[in-house]
Amino acid sequence: MTIVDKAKNILQKNKINRDDILLIIDNSETLANSPIEVKELSERVKYISKNIARVIITSRRREIIQAEPILIEGLNEPESVELMKNLSARYNAESLNKAGENRLRKIVKKLMYKPLLIEAYVKYMKHSQSGIDEGLNKFYKFSNEELLEFLYEDAWLRMNELQRKVFLVIIHVDHEINNRVLDKIYQLVEINKEEFTQAYEETYFANITDFGSEFIFEIVSLAQMFFKKQFSSYTKYVQDDIKSKAQKAELYGKKLQN
Repeated sequence: MTIVDKAKNILQKNKINRDDILLIIDNSETLANSPIEVKELSERVKYISKNIARVIITSRRREIIQAEPILIEGLNEPESVELMKNLSARYNAESLNKAGENRLRKIVKKLMYKPLLIEAYVKYMKHSQSGIDEGLNKFYKFSNEELLEFLYEDAWLRMNELQRKVFLVIIHVDHEINNRVLDKIYQLVEINKEEFTQAYEETYFANITDFGSEFIFEIVSLAQMFFKKQFSSYTKYVQDDIKSKAQKAELYGKKLQN
């Protein structure tokens, strides 16, 4: 808590009080996993909110923090239909583009107005030769793992070869991937940072834990399995090149720690 006290003193000297500052902590579930870490996070946030700033926290779990919960409502029917129209146009899902308003309302209702399911269904229909109702029945049979793998496959097909190689290098690096190691991988693969960022932001491949001046990049376990399967389809020459780049990035990460 020492750094919070220092910040409080600096703010007081500049006549700035806690009501002048709003701190937003997004996806707080990525900051703590064990019960001890969750408790520590709760104590730190509580201390910050009392001393230097008002705090808003977003989380996919119910955090053990004394705070006023704000219920975020899901999409309503018109919003869901509008989302499906926009996604159908973006991904060129022909059968959905031709569907009428009433048809789309029935579909989004069956998808429970959930954005992720709507997006996944639109992408499925983009590749499927099925009619709308037949495609919906097949889509319902997907397990959660199959649904994610389908989304991964769709994202993989939309990436260029350099974007794919960044992910394949990352899964072979036996070291924490922070922003500096990731920058090194960009350099080794010879890809522009913004080009990769664009590919990452459109996928469900990874989580980023942001610490302000630094962040940690972690590929989720199911995506790890997906990438390993993709890696096995490459020639030995390409596989060796990817492993070589991974070793260089790993050595670079270890040097940064020394």
